[in-house]
Amino acid sequence: MTVTTSVAAVGLLAIGASLAAAVFWLYDRAPTFAREQVKTHHLTAERLRAYREIMDLVVSVNRHGVELSERHFEDQMERLAMGNESDFEEPYEELTATYQTYYYVIEPGVREAISDYLDYLKTYHDGGAEVGKLLSKSGGIVAAMREELELESIFPTGRDDSSE
Repeated sequence: MTVTTSVAAVGLLAIGASLAAAVFWLYDRAPTFAREQVKTHHLTAERLRAYREIMDLVVSVNRHGVELSERHFEDQMERLAMGNESDFEEPYEELTATYQTYYYVIEPGVREAISDYLDYLKTYHDGGAEVGKLLSKSGGIVAAMREELELESIFPTGRDDSSE
């Protein structure tokens, strides 16, 4: 056996061993990788479902608030804060229930924004509640969701954040 033949045989043996190791690794790891991808996909789908349901309810509360006169809005918000019957009671409870249902799916930044919105609804305000403040709080939810989902890079709002 010549040196060239020996080198070629060792090279083929090394290539065969590498190929066998790669096949074994794929056989061993690919199902785990696929399962992780499926889990990630399902978690993202569930998070999107939660965000959609929450935003539907937030928009419903906001619409109701905008439809009321300023004085009636303040009165209904005060009644909700004091635990009395209010036009906002049912939507508030529905939003809270939905939030609690999806609590562990929602990212922390979005949870904080939703909690801030719910707290504003349920808190008594000495100077009176303001529709604009409520709308601003809902905008905070949208901003948190966009940031968490990294939508700004795909669908920019056109805002120049450098001036803020």
